[in-house]
Amino acid sequence: MNTITSKSVKKSKKTQNYFSEEFELCDGNVRVFRVKSRSGEVWQFRSWLEKEKKYSIKSLKTKDKKLATKRAIEHYEELKSPVKKKSKTKHHFTDKFEVYDGDVVVYRTALSGKVWQFRCWIQTESKYYKKSLRTKDRELATERARELFIEIHAKIKNKQQVFDKTVQQLCDVYLTEQEKRIRTGASAKGKGNIGITKGRFVTIRTQIQKHLVGFLGEQTKLSTIIPTFFKNDYTVYRRKKNPTVQDVTIINERATIGNCFKYAFELGWVKFNELHWEEMSKNASKRDAFNLEEWREIYKYLGQWTNQEKDEHIIEEKNFIKNFILILVNSGLRFGELRELRWSNVKVLKTGGKSNAVIDVHISKTGRRENVVGRRGELFNRVRKLTKFKNPSDYIFINNQTGEQISDKVYYRHWDEIIQNTSLKEKLRKPSYYCLRHTYATFRLYANVPVFDLAKNMGCSVKFIEDHYGHVQQLKRSELLTKDFTDEGSKMLIGFD
Repeated sequence: MNTITSKSVKKSKKTQNYFSEEFELCDGNVRVFRVKSRSGEVWQFRSWLEKEKKYSIKSLKTKDKKLATKRAIEHYEELKSPVKKKSKTKHHFTDKFEVYDGDVVVYRTALSGKVWQFRCWIQTESKYYKKSLRTKDRELATERARELFIEIHAKIKNKQQVFDKTVQQLCDVYLTEQEKRIRTGASAKGKGNIGITKGRFVTIRTQIQKHLVGFLGEQTKLSTIIPTFFKNDYTVYRRKKNPTVQDVTIINERATIGNCFKYAFELGWVKFNELHWEEMSKNASKRDAFNLEEWREIYKYLGQWTNQEKDEHIIEEKNFIKNFILILVNSGLRFGELRELRWSNVKVLKTGGKSNAVIDVHISKTGRRENVVGRRGELFNRVRKLTKFKNPSDYIFINNQTGEQISDKVYYRHWDEIIQNTSLKEKLRKPSYYCLRHTYATFRLYANVPVFDLAKNMGCSVKFIEDHYGHVQQLKRSELLTKDFTDEGSKMLIGFD
């Protein structure tokens, strides 16, 4: 019978300094105690485990002595008689024979009954390949085993995958490969000396994880997918999820999904390198550019933006953002391209009384682009006067307090302020920084800049310009905008003096 052997165990000097109260149970094999500082009045359990050569210590989670005694005895009994874990047992074959000098074992087990099974060691994967041969006939099982063995080694020879992979496994390795391509600075070249921006990677990740995995299912085996699997059905799936999704969005997703399966083909995980899709037109729409009246309103607002501001830090921020906006509309750069520019990427040249900027874009979703020409190069000189960081490796648009790039939150907070304080807040589609790039393209076309030159400067194709800005050709002859702008309009397009 388990009883308390003593009301209070005689304490050593060390114990007296540690326990506030204690007693023994189970012939001294269990000590129940309280600790002065840590457990307070809650009883604790301690017992020596001979096999593990260590103490088992556990809180009994009660301040009541009787309940602590009961729990301590129960826990000690559990330790004395642990539940035996089921050990992994080897296959108990009820019948078996070998093929190809023992490289293949054909067998039956109690679980498989009379149906023959196949087993073969795959050295490259360091594990067994097992499969049911789906027959009870020994001769047929032998024939199928030989065929399967030859098929497996043909796959190994051709660097194809022996063990089937899931959609999620493909997506994981593909995204890992794409993440390696992210360009993070002037010295980071990315794969193929081109690479992708972090923003582009985020888009790819969404297209893969949200849409591809959502459509196929993460545990779907790649061997069950055929090239026509996506035809029509993927579009139906996307429109069911989002009825307003545009064709161009689906087409862009299809391109990413196609690249993902090409990568699977390179790995030998699938037997095809191209997916079949239904025909679909991008239905290219007019870009959201500002017209001259809208730009005039933005320009005038920027002119008085800091007049009522008293915080010097906010004034500095707004001056950075103001010049950022003016450079975008005068160069056609993408938001991320300008944000990633360093002083080593820009040269300001004066020709014929005008100042232009020659820009080398090293980080872009379409790859490097050199000798991009931007109007009014002195805008960069203004930023140079604002910044405390002027070394060639320093970012142009920077937080003077931290030396880090101006954060996205700062850009978007100030942009929202501009929109909310002008009539542009009434527009059906909320204007974004990208509207400035479209404004640049529109005004350059009105000024009869050749489409080829414009496309090269903007880092896009001639077809893209024609598809998205074709409306300009129809309006170019009108008096709304012509090549010869008014003095006021021209001044606004080149920035503040």
